Amino acid sequence: MVRSPLTGQMLKISGILLSIMAVIHFPPTPLGLHPVSRQSTTEEFRQLEPPFLLSFIAVGMLLLSAGLSSVFGSIRRGQGLHGRSVLFGEPTNPTQEVTS
Repeated sequence: MVRSPLTGQMLKISGILLSIMAVIHFPPTPLGLHPVSRQSTTEEFRQLEPPFLLSFIAVGMLLLSAGLSSVFGSIRRGQGLHGRSVLFGEPTNPTQEVTS
């Protein structure tokens, strides 16, 4: 199987971009509440604030985990592992059995 160095580089670059997006996503989270607070009553705002913050933080964490997984996957791919074993932790030898 011929491995293209371009594949590893693309995986690394996409991981870095996803991680940057996650870091950019966290700081403006409280700023997104200002328009909501102006257009709602105090009681409505108190009910909207926790899910709003949770969704922003959850998306940021998902972006960060996907980005870091891609970066570390590209490093492992550069060490000669197949894409399937990088992503799913499967053995590189197809005859080797996985015991779960």
